[in-house]
Amino acid sequence: MRGYEAIAVVEPPELRTGGVTPGARMTRFRAIATVAGTVMPAKDGQTVTIQVRRGARWVDVIETRVHAGAYRAAVTQPGVYRAVFRGAYGASVRVR
Repeated sequence: MRGYEAIAVVEPPELRTGGVTPGARMTRFRAIATVAGTVMPAKDGQTVTIQVRRGARWVDVIETRVHAGAYRAAVTQPGVYRAVFRGAYGASVRVR
């Protein structure tokens, strides 16, 4: 986890559109917050997965891409989120 800040938001697998980047996908839900951070070492285009806490489990909700070492993802629901990059988990963050 050295050099890693975390947290973002994601959709459950059944709501993913497949092959469309989050920035290009339209949604009928309004974003209530943005989860953003930096990951290092990272190359442009690498994937960061955003997870949300559901009960006792962490569930993948969205994937976003790294650009210049940073990532950003819009969150549409309150909850506790974290980012995962190359197997390292970021700190959790609560969105209200």
